[in-house]
Amino acid sequence: MNIKKNILACAAAILLSVSLFAEYETVLAISYTAYPDQIVCTPHGDLKTQVGLAWVTGRTGSAAKAQVMPKDGGDNWDNAVNYTGDAGDVDEWRWHKVTVTGLRPDTTYKYRVGDGNIWSETCEFTTAPDTLDEPFTFLQVNDTQASNLQGFQAGQKALEKAAERFSDYKFVSHGGDTVSSGGNENEWQMYFDTTKNVLRKTVYAGVMGNHEKENYNGVTTTPRYPYRFNYKFPDYASTDEGLYYSFDYGNAHFTVLHGKAFRDTKQTDWLKYDLAKNSKKWNIVLIHQPLYSNGSHATEDNILKARAVFAPILNDQFNVDMIFQAHEHTYSRTYPIRDSKPLTDTPLLTNQTVGNLTGVTLWNNPKGTVHQLNNACGLKYYTLNEQAETKWFVPVNGSLCFQPHKPTYAGVTVTDNEIVNSAYYVDGDREMLIENQGIRKTTPPINPPRNVKKTYSSGSLTITWDAPEAQIDQAVQQYVIYDENNAFTTKNATYFVSANKLKSLTIPISEAVYNNTNFVVKAIGQHSVSSVGFTDIATDPANPKTSIWIKSAYNSSSQKYTNLNSGISPGSYATIINNKDTSVTAVCILTAYDTDNRMIEFRNLGNLNIDAVSEAKIALPVIDPQKIKQLKISAYIDSIDPLKPGGMPLILNKTN
Repeated sequence: MNIKKNILACAAAILLSVSLFAEYETVLAISYTAYPDQIVCTPHGDLKTQVGLAWVTGRTGSAAKAQVMPKDGGDNWDNAVNYTGDAGDVDEWRWHKVTVTGLRPDTTYKYRVGDGNIWSETCEFTTAPDTLDEPFTFLQVNDTQASNLQGFQAGQKALEKAAERFSDYKFVSHGGDTVSSGGNENEWQMYFDTTKNVLRKTVYAGVMGNHEKENYNGVTTTPRYPYRFNYKFPDYASTDEGLYYSFDYGNAHFTVLHGKAFRDTKQTDWLKYDLAKNSKKWNIVLIHQPLYSNGSHATEDNILKARAVFAPILNDQFNVDMIFQAHEHTYSRTYPIRDSKPLTDTPLLTNQTVGNLTGVTLWNNPKGTVHQLNNACGLKYYTLNEQAETKWFVPVNGSLCFQPHKPTYAGVTVTDNEIVNSAYYVDGDREMLIENQGIRKTTPPINPPRNVKKTYSSGSLTITWDAPEAQIDQAVQQYVIYDENNAFTTKNATYFVSANKLKSLTIPISEAVYNNTNFVVKAIGQHSVSSVGFTDIATDPANPKTSIWIKSAYNSSSQKYTNLNSGISPGSYATIINNKDTSVTAVCILTAYDTDNRMIEFRNLGNLNIDAVSEAKIALPVIDPQKIKQLKISAYIDSIDPLKPGGMPLILNKTN
């Protein structure tokens, strides 16, 4: 009997060993050719007007060329715009990168890449819209992390199901650990082969995980990730650690971090500068390593150190809205977190409807940051770590660490007031909803500082300012000062002043450096960074020979607004006149006031380049008239700091 048990035990051990070995089995021997492969389009700066393209070939010495044209522009590639980029060799293959510029917002383009003689199949992408109030959805997946075709095909099926369910998605976000061994070209080829039906039709915003740089056994490999994708990394960043970038889409700012590079002070300096410059309504962060974890990695030193570095910046200093993380191969989400505490008493709205999503659960104006982890989109899963600190986590389907043991994806919908994470797992041909949950934010953005003054004398710049206009639902937590031109001696320098301290800052700086800088002041409130602080001065009547001015505001049918009684509807715009003899850059500012004449909104509508003696249009946000008495739209020349006013603002009043 004992002999039989031993034989069975040995057989089980052998089967387990074979199973574990099979997970890392390579089933494809890749040999690159002159034909473009692994084609991908990524954010590269302003997603409204430019993208990055990347692809690989064999070591053929080929150039990097791309042809781009509107999707509805016909089939003659002679009509396409031609772009040339950079190329180079890594090991046995050649990388190619092209940056495509001069694009129109909210436009679908088709493109092909190659060396000028050999071209790829036709691919496509769509640029971001120019409007701020248009809802959008992106697909979010993590940890495909396979090493054989079966694993990648499981991820492929889930991604294609996601693209079918959320058919109007705008881009794909991958949270990292794309492959199991970053140095294995077979795995990269299988990944791109199985995902090309989706990725060659969209924009791809990826995050670097640990397996992009390591083999499955933790051995570090040549960093290939930066060569496969054309993101706009910081100029000074090393190939090894500088894998962080940001981009905007609609009313949201996305910051992508390299979680394992928490020791890189250049990244944390860049992070604070990136968040300070942004004044979008939503701040969303993408990172591989979770700052709060309850899976197998929960107690690892790297996770705890990453939390110690990033949480004070993201949760507390800038109070970002939501962080999407990966690495743990589980489904979990936290309570809103602030000051190292889970805010378990945050008001919760249930059974809400957001767009076409029903049964949605929303944190209502949370004061903390929500951390979301959408399981793995492959075949490798973890479960609850009994040693993990679980106070941060909301029970999902009765579990603090929900695990369906199936490939999982999410469609993330961003509206003017909500972010909703709709998570599904794929079980055969069935898609099972895990939950529709997110946050609702209706608090107004924090108003900007007033009466900003800058004085330079004897090697020092002194900046002073006054507090913003008072608001009912917002309060200044601190002020941030930085150089808009990033020309200061210290790159990405940011300075923070508490709300209850003297509103003044002195910076040692040489006159030569000072002349190239433009230091600005912003207020940071609850889930909000203000527009640039401004100088209070009276606006003089328009001079027809020297000024610009707002002519009128119109709805989408070009009907002129005469009052604010019905608010501002979608598709509305304002017309700006330039009466100067030279072209100008007009900076357009919208301010709104309540029935007590308190400023409740200050929004930078954007910059317009207007030719001499001509006019241009700028989109207006949707305005609900319920709480607003007066709307003011002003135009400034070149910048609002220093302030160069145009003519009289356009003022709309509520008369009923």
